[in-house]
Amino acid sequence: EKLEEIKQKVRDELSSIRIQTDKSGIVVKTDTLGSLEAVTQFLQERDVPVRFADVGPIVKRDIVEAQASGDGDPLNAVVLGFNVKIASEIEDIAAELGVELFLSEVIYRLYDDYYAWLIVKREQAKAESLSSIIRPGKIVLIPEYVFRHKNPAVVGVKVQGVIRPRTGLINEDGKRVGTILQIQDRSVTIDEATDGMEVAVSIRGPTIGRQVKDDEILYTDVPDKQILAIRKKFLDDLSPPEKEVLEELTTIKRAAGSFV
Repeated sequence: EKLEEIKQKVRDELSSIRIQTDKSGIVVKTDTLGSLEAVTQFLQERDVPVRFADVGPIVKRDIVEAQASGDGDPLNAVVLGFNVKIASEIEDIAAELGVELFLSEVIYRLYDDYYAWLIVKREQAKAESLSSIIRPGKIVLIPEYVFRHKNPAVVGVKVQGVIRPRTGLINEDGKRVGTILQIQDRSVTIDEATDGMEVAVSIRGPTIGRQVKDDEILYTDVPDKQILAIRKKFLDDLSPPEKEVLEELTTIKRAAGSFV
C-alpha cells in the first residue's frame, strides 16, 4: 500500500509540474522536475513565451503541440529539449511538420542556439515584408535626356530614395501620372535604382511635355497603408534619403486628403 501511495504521489507531482503558461509559445522538455522549473524561469525572464513545459523525452505529442502553436506564429513551432532524448522517428515527424528542435545539456547553449535561429527568422520575415512594399522614391527628369515622349515615354532621371519597375508615379499634387515599366543603367536593364543614380526609365501613361513636364519631379505612389506600415515597422530600415522622400510623400498625400 505504501508503494502505491508513493507511486501516486510521484504521479501527482509530475502532473502538477506540467506548465501551461502562455496561450501561445514554444514547447519545453527537460529531464527532471528541478531543471523544468529552472529552464522555464530562465526563458520567461528573457521574454520567451512558453506554451507547454513537461518532464521526459520528446515525443510525438510535443511535436504536435509545437505545430499547433506555430499555426498562430511560425516562430513558435519550436521544441527546446534540455538534457533529454529523442527518437529518430520523432525527429522525422518534426521535420515533416516544420517544427524546429533544439537540444543541449547546457541551458545557455540551448538558449543561444534557439535565439540565434530566432533572430535569423525574424530578419528573413522582415526582409520579405520590406521587399513587398513600395519604397519611397523620387525622380527628377533631366530635360536634355528625353529619348521618347510617349508610348512609353523614355527619359533620363536622377534618383532619390529607391525606384523599381512596375511602380506607379504621382506628381507633386498627388495625381497619378504613369507607371515605371523599365529602368536601364548604361543600357543594362536593372531591377532597382537607388539614391544618387542617373538612369533611363520608361514610363507608361504620360506624354513628356504635356501631362508631365520635361523637368518635373515625380514620386513613387506608395499606398497609404504601406506608408503607415513603414512608419510603424520599417522606418529604421530606410536610408536617410528614403526617409526624406517619405516625409515629402506624406505631405503630398495629406494635402490630397489622405490620412497618413
